[in-house]
Amino acid sequence: ADDLVQDTMLRGFAHELRNLLGVFINGGELLQDELIGGSGNSEVAATLDDMRRAGERARVLLGRLTSLAALEGMELLPLDVAGVVAQMVPRLERLTAHRRLSVSVSGHCPPVGGDPAVLEELVVDLVANAGRVTREDGRITVDVDVTEHATGAADSAGPWVRVRVTDDGPGMEPMIAARAFEPFFSTSRGRWGVGLSLAQAAA
Repeated sequence: ADDLVQDTMLRGFAHELRNLLGVFINGGELLQDELIGGSGNSEVAATLDDMRRAGERARVLLGRLTSLAALEGMELLPLDVAGVVAQMVPRLERLTAHRRLSVSVSGHCPPVGGDPAVLEELVVDLVANAGRVTREDGRITVDVDVTEHATGAADSAGPWVRVRVTDDGPGMEPMIAARAFEPFFSTSRGRWGVGLSLAQAAA
C-alpha cells in the first residue's frame, strides 16, 4: 500500500514538472521566433537553443527517473563518448564564462553502451558544479580518455572510456564529501542534488 501511494505521488509530481518544462520549452521557441528573426544575433540564438535543448533533455530524463526501473530501463546504444563531449565544447565555454576551460579528448576511444542525452546532462551538471566553486579566473578541465580499469565498477575488465571533470576550487569538506552521492543532498540553494547520484548510477 505504501509503495502504491509513493508511486502515485511520484507520478503526479512528474506530471506537474513535465507541464512546467513544457512552458519553458515553448517559451524558448517563441522567443527564438520573435526576437531573433533576421537580426543575426548568434549569442542570443545559441542561448535560446541551449534553453530549448536543456528543457527537452530534462523532460526525457524526468520520464526515466519516474519509472520504477529508473536507469535500469535505459536502452544502451553504441555511444561515441569523445564525439559527444567534443561537440559540447561551445556550450561548455558559455557555461564557464570567465573561467579557463580546457577540454582534452582522446581520438582512440572505443564506442561504449550508453545514452547521449544522459552523458551530455551529466557532463553539463559536473562542469556547472565546477563553475560554481571556482573563482572567476579559475581553471576547469574536462578529459576524455581510455583506461584499463574503472574505479568502483563491478567488472574492472577494460578498456573503459573515462570522463573526468576537475577544477582548482577549494574542494569538499570531509563531511560533505561523505554525502556527495546521496540523492537530493546539495549544499547549493535551489539545486536538486541528483547530479552526482545519477553519475554514479550511470557509471
